[in-house]
Amino acid sequence: MLNSSLVNESLLSKYLSNVEGLNRFNELANARLAKLIEQREACFRNSLIGVVRPLLEQLLPTVLNEVTFPEREGLYDVSAAARYLNVSVHSVYNLVHTDCLGYSKVLGQYRFRKEDLDEYLKLAHVRTERERMRDVADRELLSEIKRNRKRKRCLE
Repeated sequence: MLNSSLVNESLLSKYLSNVEGLNRFNELANARLAKLIEQREACFRNSLIGVVRPLLEQLLPTVLNEVTFPEREGLYDVSAAARYLNVSVHSVYNLVHTDCLGYSKVLGQYRFRKEDLDEYLKLAHVRTERERMRDVADRELLSEIKRNRKRKRCLE
Protein backbone atom coordinates (compact mmCIF):
# COMPACT_ATOMS: atom_id res chain seq x y z
CA MET A 1 0.00 0.00 0.00
CA LEU A 2 2.84 2.28 0.78
CA ASN A 3 4.22 1.68 -2.58
CA SER A 4 0.99 2.68 -4.29
CA SER A 5 0.79 5.84 -2.20
CA LEU A 6 4.29 6.77 -3.31
CA VAL A 7 3.35 6.07 -6.90
CA ASN A 8 0.25 8.28 -6.59
CA GLU A 9 2.27 11.05 -4.98
CA SER A 10 4.87 10.72 -7.67
CA LEU A 11 2.20 10.88 -10.39
CA LEU A 12 0.53 13.82 -8.68
CA SER A 13 3.85 15.59 -8.39
CA LYS A 14 4.58 14.99 -12.09
CA TYR A 15 1.07 16.14 -13.00
CA LEU A 16 1.40 19.34 -10.97
CA SER A 17 4.83 19.90 -12.43
CA ASN A 18 3.38 19.51 -15.93
CA VAL A 19 0.51 21.89 -15.09
CA GLU A 20 2.99 24.45 -13.76
CA GLY A 21 5.07 24.00 -16.90
CA LEU A 22 2.00 24.46 -19.08
CA ASN A 23 0.98 27.55 -17.12
CA ARG A 24 4.47 29.00 -17.50
CA PHE A 25 4.45 28.16 -21.23
CA ASN A 26 1.02 29.82 -21.53
CA GLU A 27 2.30 32.96 -19.79
CA LEU A 28 5.35 33.12 -22.06
CA ALA A 29 3.23 32.53 -25.17
CA ASN A 30 0.74 35.23 -24.15
CA ALA A 31 3.56 37.69 -23.42
CA ARG A 32 5.15 36.95 -26.80
CA LEU A 33 1.78 37.29 -28.55
CA ALA A 34 1.09 40.62 -26.82
CA LYS A 35 4.53 41.87 -27.88
CA LEU A 36 3.92 40.80 -31.51
CA ILE A 37 0.51 42.50 -31.53
CA GLU A 38 2.04 45.67 -30.13
CA GLN A 39 4.78 45.60 -32.81
CA ARG A 40 2.19 45.07 -35.58
CA GLU A 41 0.05 47.94 -34.28
CA ALA A 42 3.08 50.24 -34.15
CA CYS A 43 4.06 49.19 -37.67
CA PHE A 44 0.51 49.84 -38.90
CA ARG A 45 0.38 53.25 -37.18
CA ASN A 46 3.73 54.21 -38.71
CA SER A 47 2.72 53.09 -42.20
CA LEU A 48 -0.63 54.90 -41.91
CA ILE A 49 1.15 58.05 -40.77
CA GLY A 50 3.52 57.62 -43.70
CA VAL A 51 0.57 57.64 -46.10
CA VAL A 52 -1.55 60.32 -44.44
CA ARG A 53 1.19 62.80 -43.51
CA PRO A 54 2.17 63.71 -47.14
CA LEU A 55 -1.50 64.20 -48.00
CA LEU A 56 -2.00 66.46 -45.01
CA GLU A 57 1.16 68.42 -45.82
CA GLN A 58 -0.11 68.91 -49.37
CA LEU A 59 -3.61 70.01 -48.32
CA LEU A 60 -2.70 72.06 -45.26
CA PRO A 61 -1.52 75.24 -47.07
CA THR A 62 -4.72 75.37 -49.12
CA VAL A 63 -6.92 74.85 -46.07
CA LEU A 64 -5.01 77.43 -44.03
CA ASN A 65 -5.17 79.92 -46.91
CA GLU A 66 -8.94 79.51 -47.13
CA VAL A 67 -9.38 79.91 -43.38
CA THR A 68 -6.99 82.85 -43.09
CA PHE A 69 -7.94 84.66 -46.29
CA PRO A 70 -11.51 83.81 -47.33
CA GLU A 71 -12.47 84.75 -50.86
CA ARG A 72 -13.30 88.45 -50.90
CA GLU A 73 -16.52 89.40 -52.64
CA GLY A 74 -15.95 87.47 -55.82
CA LEU A 75 -12.14 87.72 -55.91
CA TYR A 76 -10.47 84.34 -56.45
CA ASP A 77 -6.86 83.14 -56.52
CA VAL A 78 -5.74 80.53 -59.06
CA SER A 79 -6.69 77.47 -57.00
CA ALA A 80 -10.10 78.94 -56.06
CA ALA A 81 -10.74 79.85 -59.71
CA ALA A 82 -9.83 76.29 -60.71
CA ARG A 83 -12.31 74.92 -58.18
CA TYR A 84 -14.99 77.38 -59.33
CA LEU A 85 -14.51 76.39 -62.98
CA ASN A 86 -14.05 72.72 -62.03
CA VAL A 87 -10.75 72.49 -63.92
CA SER A 88 -7.12 71.99 -62.93
CA VAL A 89 -4.85 74.83 -61.82
CA HIS A 90 -2.78 74.17 -64.94
CA SER A 91 -5.87 74.78 -67.09
CA VAL A 92 -6.45 78.15 -65.39
CA TYR A 93 -2.87 79.18 -66.21
CA ASN A 94 -3.45 78.08 -69.83
CA LEU A 95 -6.60 80.23 -70.00
CA VAL A 96 -4.65 83.20 -68.64
CA HIS A 97 -1.77 82.78 -71.08
CA THR A 98 -4.13 82.46 -74.07
CA ASP A 99 -6.08 85.58 -72.97
CA CYS A 100 -9.29 83.59 -72.62
CA LEU A 101 -9.81 84.64 -69.01
CA GLY A 102 -9.68 88.13 -67.53
CA TYR A 103 -7.47 88.61 -64.48
CA SER A 104 -5.65 91.07 -62.26
CA LYS A 105 -2.13 90.62 -61.02
CA VAL A 106 -1.47 91.54 -57.38
CA LEU A 107 2.16 91.29 -56.25
CA GLY A 108 2.85 88.78 -59.01
CA GLN A 109 -0.15 86.59 -58.21
CA TYR A 110 -3.20 86.20 -60.41
CA ARG A 111 -6.62 87.25 -59.08
CA PHE A 112 -9.92 86.63 -60.86
CA ARG A 113 -13.25 88.39 -60.46
CA LYS A 114 -16.30 86.18 -60.23
CA GLU A 115 -17.79 88.14 -63.15
CA ASP A 116 -14.81 87.20 -65.36
CA LEU A 117 -15.14 83.53 -64.44
CA ASP A 118 -18.89 83.61 -65.12
CA GLU A 119 -18.29 85.37 -68.46
CA TYR A 120 -15.81 82.67 -69.46
CA LEU A 121 -18.33 79.97 -68.57
CA LYS A 122 -20.99 81.78 -70.58
CA LEU A 123 -18.72 82.07 -73.64
CA ALA A 124 -17.58 78.46 -73.30
CA HIS A 125 -21.17 77.22 -73.29
CA VAL A 126 -21.94 75.07 -76.34
CA ARG A 127 -25.46 75.71 -77.50
CA THR A 128 -27.76 72.77 -78.12
CA GLU A 129 -29.72 72.22 -81.31
CA ARG A 130 -32.91 73.23 -79.49
CA GLU A 131 -31.35 76.54 -78.38
CA ARG A 132 -30.16 77.27 -81.92
CA MET A 133 -33.60 76.48 -83.37
CA ARG A 134 -35.28 78.68 -80.76
CA ASP A 135 -32.95 81.55 -81.69
CA VAL A 136 -33.78 81.11 -85.38
CA ALA A 137 -37.50 81.14 -84.55
CA ASP A 138 -37.03 84.23 -82.37
CA ARG A 139 -35.17 86.05 -85.16
CA GLU A 140 -37.87 85.13 -87.68
CA LEU A 141 -40.58 86.34 -85.30
CA LEU A 142 -38.72 89.60 -84.72
CA SER A 143 -38.33 90.11 -88.48
CA GLU A 144 -42.06 89.49 -88.92
CA ILE A 145 -42.90 92.09 -86.26
CA LYS A 146 -40.60 94.65 -87.90
CA ARG A 147 -42.15 94.01 -91.35
CA ASN A 148 -45.64 94.45 -89.91
CA ARG A 149 -44.65 97.77 -88.30
CA LYS A 150 -43.30 99.01 -91.64
CA ARG A 151 -46.53 98.02 -93.37
CA LYS A 152 -48.60 99.86 -90.76
CA ARG A 153 -46.52 103.02 -91.27
CA CYS A 154 -46.93 102.80 -95.00
CA LEU A 155 -50.70 102.36 -94.72
CA GLU A 156 -51.14 105.35 -92.44
